[in-house]
Amino acid sequence: LRGTLTDERGRSVNLTGAEMAALGLLAEAGGEIVSRSQLCETALRRPWNPEDRSIDQLVYLLRRKLTAAGAEDGAIKSVRGVGYTLTTLAAS
Repeated sequence: LRGTLTDERGRSVNLTGAEMAALGLLAEAGGEIVSRSQLCETALRRPWNPEDRSIDQLVYLLRRKLTAAGAEDGAIKSVRGVGYTLTTLAAS
């Protein structure tokens, strides 16, 4: 499963299946905090291990792609020690 975001100029930004799953989970949460454990189980389909930085790397790459597609910087915010929240996807 892959997906594509399109910016305001019509340029496409491709997302991996894991990025799509993470973005979908964050969007469904409606601004509530999504734990790293939830993201790992949904996007990577495996249990989360606190020593594993895969979710942080996934969110980093997703942030870059969202910004490239015109989302405001900080659309995905870190909540220290808990997880992440999606604040907005509005174009800047």
